[in-house]
Amino acid sequence: MEPSDLSFYERSGRTAGYHRAQIRKHLGFRECGVADAEKLTTWLAEEVCQAERIPESAPRGVWRPVTYWPTASQHKEIVECLAGKGSRLWPDAFCGGSRTGAYITFMSNRDHTESLRSAERRLQAAQLTSDVDALSELIDDAAWFTGPDGNLYSKQDDLGAHAAGHQMLNRVEEEDLRVLATAHTGVTWFLGTLAGTVGGQPMTARMRYTRTWARDDQSGWKIIAAHAIFLTEDTTDAN
Repeated sequence: MEPSDLSFYERSGRTAGYHRAQIRKHLGFRECGVADAEKLTTWLAEEVCQAERIPESAPRGVWRPVTYWPTASQHKEIVECLAGKGSRLWPDAFCGGSRTGAYITFMSNRDHTESLRSAERRLQAAQLTSDVDALSELIDDAAWFTGPDGNLYSKQDDLGAHAAGHQMLNRVEEEDLRVLATAHTGVTWFLGTLAGTVGGQPMTARMRYTRTWARDDQSGWKIIAAHAIFLTEDTTDAN
C-alpha cells in the first residue's frame, strides 16, 4: 500500500477494528479500558510535556505550556483515543495526527490536591521563618483575611506584621490538614498549634485556618481569602 493511500483508510468501520486487533496482538498490547483512565491521566500529567502556540502577535515559533483538566467523562475518550478509537480532539493531540495543533498536559483532581497541599506546606514554612518574599508569592494582592478578633486584614497588613517583627513564630505544628482542589480553585483547612510572639508578648494557641486559593498556570496557587479562629476546646471531627 502506498503511504498516500492511508488518507482514504476508513478508521471507524469493522475492518479497521479488526486490523487494530491484529496489530495489538502482533505487538503484544492489549486494548485500553476505562479502568486504565486514572493511571493514564497521571502518567500524562507527570511525563508528557506539551505546549500550544502563542497568538500570532507573538514572535514566530514561540510556545508556552498549557494544562488541561479532563472531566470524568473525558477520561474514557482519552483512553479510547490511545486505543485507536478516538475521533474528537484527541487524535490531533495524541494519536499521530498533525503536530501543529494545541498540545495538552492532563492533570487529575488528585494532582490538584497534592499541588495545593504542597502550597499550604510552603505557606506554613514561610510563616515560621517570616519569609516575606515567599509569603508574598503565595498571597494574592487582593486577598483579605478575617482574624480571630473578627477584623479584616489585607495582604500588606499580614506582610507588614512579619517584616516588622510584630508577629514571629517559632512553632507551627500541624495536627490535621484537609484539602479540596479543582482546576482553578481550592480550599485548605489547617488545624494545629502556633507558638511565638505577637507584639512582643508570648503566644501559644491551637487554631483553625480556612484558606481559599485560586490558581492559574503562570502564578500557581495563591490565597484570596482566609479565616482564623482560636480553639478553646478539643475539636472532634465527625468524619
